[in-house]
Amino acid sequence: MNTLFTIRLAIISIIIAIIIYTFYLIRNKKLSIHLAISWIIVEVVLIVVISVSAFTNKLIFLLGETNYYSLIFLFIIAWIVSLMLDTLKRVSDIMSKTVILTQENGLLREKVERLEDKIDKMSK
Repeated sequence: MNTLFTIRLAIISIIIAIIIYTFYLIRNKKLSIHLAISWIIVEVVLIVVISVSAFTNKLIFLLGETNYYSLIFLFIIAWIVSLMLDTLKRVSDIMSKTVILTQENGLLREKVERLEDKIDKMSK
């Protein structure tokens, strides 16, 4: 069997296993679909890129690479970087929401304390 075909088949099998596991986590409510959508998109794109040999051959030529292994390595790095950037974006959003919630909590606490002071003054 051709080594290139074996490599493609192994990579596609791994990606399909990851997709199945992602859907399993979503179905069992252990992973939010909102968080998993970027994973699913990247996985589907990787399957398409790896499955179409004309596309991968053109990519190898455009990148000036000589073999398929370096292209696989570049895809894996690109996948990791895209997931890291997506995670960084989500963490930044959560941090800004946390700051807003903390500020609102402080304002509400101040209002409650003022109301308690007014009630104490009225009861005396």
